[in-house]
Amino acid sequence: MDKIEQLSTLYLSALQPDTVNQATAQLINIYKNSDTVFDHIFFVDHCDILIIRRYVILKLPALIKRHLSNFSNEQIENIKESLIRLISQEEDLDCRYFLSDGLISFMKKITITDFYF
Repeated sequence: MDKIEQLSTLYLSALQPDTVNQATAQLINIYKNSDTVFDHIFFVDHCDILIIRRYVILKLPALIKRHLSNFSNEQIENIKESLIRLISQEEDLDCRYFLSDGLISFMKKITITDFYF
């Protein structure tokens, strides 16, 4: 099972009362890895289940903030471009709003000296 299938399974399991605790524990463990930011961006881009996409979009700014110091300038630029791309192609207005809010929060965390030097 690849990472995206694993995320999909875990988020679906988190919606079920009998599997929510186990799925949540596994997700919390996944959140500790900085690569999960890129996995979640990819996941949002390919997830057709609106409730899960909304949750992941809401979780994304916290993941980015948690791992921001681990990213290179190139990775930071990729995150910014990915968020802008997701905003432009998102059809759900709530998801667009959440992504925009996340992008603003992300950009506030980056200072010119952090990003360019």
